[in-house]
Amino acid sequence: MPEEIGQGRPATTGVGRKPAPNGAGHENADGTVTTAEPGGYDGYGCTGTVPRADLPVAASLPKVGTAYSGAAPARAVALDLNGSKWVAECDRHGPMPMALNKFGDAVVDVSAAYVYSNEQAAADAVRLHLDGHARKDADVMTPEDIEAAQALNFSRDQCRTLGWIRDGKVGETAHGFTAYDIRPDRADVAKRIRKSLVPCLWAAGFVKALAVAPGARELRLTDEGARALRMWSNAMRISAVTEPEKDTRHPAVKNSPYPLLSAGKTWPGEQQRARAAVNAEQAAREQATALRVAEEKAAGDRAATPTADELAVMESLNTFGLDADAAAVLSAAYIGHVVTRHRPGATSVRLDEGVGQGNRRVTRTYNINGVEKPIVSAAGEALSAVATNLTDATAKRWHALCTSVDERHGVYRLDVTAAIDAGATVCHCSTRSHRPLVRVRKTSTGPAPPGVRRR
Repeated sequence: MPEEIGQGRPATTGVGRKPAPNGAGHENADGTVTTAEPGGYDGYGCTGTVPRADLPVAASLPKVGTAYSGAAPARAVALDLNGSKWVAECDRHGPMPMALNKFGDAVVDVSAAYVYSNEQAAADAVRLHLDGHARKDADVMTPEDIEAAQALNFSRDQCRTLGWIRDGKVGETAHGFTAYDIRPDRADVAKRIRKSLVPCLWAAGFVKALAVAPGARELRLTDEGARALRMWSNAMRISAVTEPEKDTRHPAVKNSPYPLLSAGKTWPGEQQRARAAVNAEQAAREQATALRVAEEKAAGDRAATPTADELAVMESLNTFGLDADAAAVLSAAYIGHVVTRHRPGATSVRLDEGVGQGNRRVTRTYNINGVEKPIVSAAGEALSAVATNLTDATAKRWHALCTSVDERHGVYRLDVTAAIDAGATVCHCSTRSHRPLVRVRKTSTGPAPPGVRRR
């Protein structure tokens, strides 16, 4: 397999010699010791030398810890097993490594990447690409970048306006250009922009206008405008340029003048496209409103209609001869069914002391995130019609269904899911114990049904 750039190689002292054991250096004829430690090369596979300084030949070198070394974000990658085709790729341009073209720019399609004939050429391209990243990270500008920034020569008003446009704060109406919310320490502070400032930036290709509504536009930076503003800001930060007193008129790249809304001018079809966008937004808003109303109506219908499980719990509660423990479990299950019917996301409820002795009432509901909400009036009315059956005799049964109990203040935190499951178990057992007996009349000579003995 081809060797990756930056991979450590054993040190050698000449042709035909074996690598030194344990990373130790060998003595060369010029009185230096060649080392293969990571501290001895520049990160791209280039091995360095250290003066001997009268050290023994087998002197052990200090080891480099993991805190001092790491994988480079760019590397040379072989496209075939023979190592005849190489490309440079970098990790800092997206969620996955991207190949580089001959200009050092990242490309999505690997077929657009520049293919090198050997590993060293790809490693040189990687080195130059990493140097560019380092300059950007350290705000270092090359002489060519400084010359390009000096050619921009933005005034203070032009630079400030481009910054507002970059932040999406500049709009145009029939009253002219306005920058909104420009003060970080005060709200709703707007400033009018000169009528000739934005059209000049638009003609130079730094700004583009978007029709958002009939008679309204939003200003955005083009890719060239964003690059120019970033370059000018870096040059100002390192004091490589100074701001002129007057605005600079840059070469125009547009053939037609800017149609000002204050003069009643628009681009062909601008009003129709803006109107269509507004209509589409209004239609989407109305559709969302109708969907929300339908969901609220469906939720109201579900809340007003008891489920089959809830009706089964009510029927079991009305069974004659029901013991106290089963009544307590069914009461807790009924509370769970009613609460989840009115608030589907509830996971637990809070029961406080009620008016009667030994009685409790549901006051709060909680969801899985612990968000607390008061019980709705409809659920409160439904729960007030059924006793909770929480007494000293059934307290142990209630404790098993609660996540927390405060006996001092009489507060119970009922687990809705546990209560519903326990109620379903009691209902199943109650149904089996109260199943009516069926007498089978002997009318045939065939085999009797399972569980039935013929006389």
